[in-house]
Amino acid sequence: MFRVFSSAYLDRQRLHLHKADVARIEALEQQLILDAKGKMLGLPFLREKRLNGKRLLFLVYEKEQAILLVMVTDKKHQQEDIDAIKDQLEELYNYVRYRLGLR
Repeated sequence: MFRVFSSAYLDRQRLHLHKADVARIEALEQQLILDAKGKMLGLPFLREKRLNGKRLLFLVYEKEQAILLVMVTDKKHQQEDIDAIKDQLEELYNYVRYRLGLR
């Protein structure tokens, strides 16, 4: 089983998403606890799940048994959002370690 965390950015995005999208994210969180499947995006630990025409981008940390839900994006902005995540991999990893109490 995986522990699932949400980034601060995604928490802010949720405030502006449609209620159906927020409910879908919550359902995906429950799925990911049991199985970290998602379409790989260039790196084995960077994945996506489709979300009513949008995509939920997340990072899977197998060793730590943790998943970080990073952001919701659309097809138009997906590549720039993926690049932004790649630029922040170390900070995102440190955030997960902090949430797990591994610092």
